[in-house]
Amino acid sequence: MPAAADPARADGLPPGPRGLPWVGSAWDLMRDPLGFLDRSAREHGDLVRFRIGGLQAYYLAHPDHVREVLYGQRANFTLSPLREKLVPVLGLGLFTSKGDLHARQRRLMQPVFRK
Repeated sequence: MPAAADPARADGLPPGPRGLPWVGSAWDLMRDPLGFLDRSAREHGDLVRFRIGGLQAYYLAHPDHVREVLYGQRANFTLSPLREKLVPVLGLGLFTSKGDLHARQRRLMQPVFRK
C-alpha cells in the first residue's frame, strides 16, 4: 500500500527528489523518464512530488492511487497548465480533453487495449 509521507516534512506534501535550481527534475526526467520514475518510487514511496521547472508534478506509483484519480476522483482533477497550452497544438484529443468528451474518447479507445 502507499508509503507514508515523510514525517520530517512540515508542509505535509509527499516526498520527492530535490532536483536542480530553476529546472527541478526536468533534466533527469528527459534523460531517462522510466528510470527516473522507477528510482523516485523506490526512494520516496508510492506518491512522489517533483518539480519540472516552475510546475509541481506528482507521480502515482501504486495502481490503487491511479485508479482513484482516474475513476473515483476524476471530477476533482483538472488539466495542468502545460496540457492546456497544448490544446491549440494537439487539439482536443484523449490527452487534452476533459469531462464528457474525454469519457467518450476513452470509451472509444478501450477496445484497442483489450485482449
